[in-house]
Amino acid sequence: MRSRSAIIILVLLSIIACSHSSDPLNQVSLPIEGGINFTLSERQPQYNSVGIPRIFLSMSTELIYGCCNYTIVYDATIGSEEIGIFLKGIHIPCICATALGPAQSFQTLDIAEGQYTLLFSDGNRTDVYDLVVTKSAIAVQPRETSFTAPAYELSWRPVTNSFAYLCGTTTATSWICDDFLDTLLTNLDLIELTFPDSGEIPFPRSSSGHYYDAPGKYFIYSVEDDFVKAGILLESYAENVISQYGGIGVNLLNWKGENHRSWLF
Repeated sequence: MRSRSAIIILVLLSIIACSHSSDPLNQVSLPIEGGINFTLSERQPQYNSVGIPRIFLSMSTELIYGCCNYTIVYDATIGSEEIGIFLKGIHIPCICATALGPAQSFQTLDIAEGQYTLLFSDGNRTDVYDLVVTKSAIAVQPRETSFTAPAYELSWRPVTNSFAYLCGTTTATSWICDDFLDTLLTNLDLIELTFPDSGEIPFPRSSSGHYYDAPGKYFIYSVEDDFVKAGILLESYAENVISQYGGIGVNLLNWKGENHRSWLF
């Protein structure tokens, strides 16, 4: 009991010390070592959140640290023709999230369609990219690089009023994926949407974790209420059909991050 109290006191003292620290969030604790990987894509503001997608620049170090909550410190300048990312170092927070991981950062880039020069600099090295933003895609083409690398050179942007149809089943019940898809197409006015095999797309390419994971299918609906109706159809189908079997998951995920999940009905 006494040892547990001592541990609690030590934890509280460390939290108080952090909360009263004069160190700003962007204070550099370590220099940047190794390379930096980055992604330019359009998505929700936070993982698994709901909202209008925005363009984000995500960065992570190739170097893995002993705490997974280290952050990359940088300054960003966003102009009409040039975007500069000036890397300053790695910030170590007061409390360590005890799991291995890279240092990371996330930057919103509210940029219009057009052509830009994208620069990454750490004071000693400067990498240059050609960045092209169109209505449908974000393309990053390396010009001069030495320490940075994009995860994807092409990222497809979300289409308004689009959604992904993701279905996973057992091998014996794979017919359910086509069966419920027929239900959707019969009751709703949907236009099929296709993505090329190359590049990052705004939806998963398939469901995961099942004996049979069907390739994802993507559609555009006419009005917001159609996605609500799709959820009602899935709820009815889950009660009447899916509930008779196990190991089945159907997920309707739209462009704003809203979900209708069969296993929640």
